[in-house]
Amino acid sequence: MPPGEGSGGILVKRNEADLSYLYENLPEGSFMKEESREYKRIYAALKLIEYLYHKKLISKTVYKNILRDYREEIDLSDFTE
Repeated sequence: MPPGEGSGGILVKRNEADLSYLYENLPEGSFMKEESREYKRIYAALKLIEYLYHKKLISKTVYKNILRDYREEIDLSDFTE
C-alpha cells in the first residue's frame, strides 16, 4: 500500500508532512493576495482538505462548507469544487 493510503497513524503522519511541505513551498504567484504567514497557513490547510476530498476521505458537503468559511480570506480560484 503506498504511503498515505493506509489507515490510522500512517495517513495522519503523511498528511502532516504534506501540510508542512505545502506551507514551506508555496509558490509566490498571482493567487496570493497577501504574503502573510497566516494566509500561507490557511492556504496550505485548505489544499490538504482538498486532497482529503479528492481521496474521498471527507464528503463534498464538508469540503464546500470549509471553502465557504474561508472565501473572503483566500482566493479560491486554485481549488476545485
